[in-house]
Amino acid sequence: MFHSRGVSSVQAAAVEPPIARKAGLGVLAAACVSALVVNANTSAVTILLPAISEDTGAPVAQLQWAVTGYMLVGAAVIVTSGSLGDVFGRRRFFPGPADLAAAAAVTTHTIPVPQEV
Repeated sequence: MFHSRGVSSVQAAAVEPPIARKAGLGVLAAACVSALVVNANTSAVTILLPAISEDTGAPVAQLQWAVTGYMLVGAAVIVTSGSLGDVFGRRRFFPGPADLAAAAAVTTHTIPVPQEV
């Protein structure tokens, strides 16, 4: 057994986890939070379909196709982003899509909404 300064390798591992383990926990936490956000967003839109149908006059069945398309595109973007992050490195790749998502959110909130007559 390896001993350094009177501490065995098992004791050293128990005291301080390796860097890879810390990074792995961060990646796992980020994946869990992103899955939660995507599911919450999709669930909110699905729950609001009857109200959206009332406001727009579109049948709920037609709106369900839009939600399904939204989920399909979201899943494709998640898988593609993961692959591109593997190829180019997550630190180099992540800021681009994150900035694009932030800009899209700001843009959608600043677009004027027509007033009802």
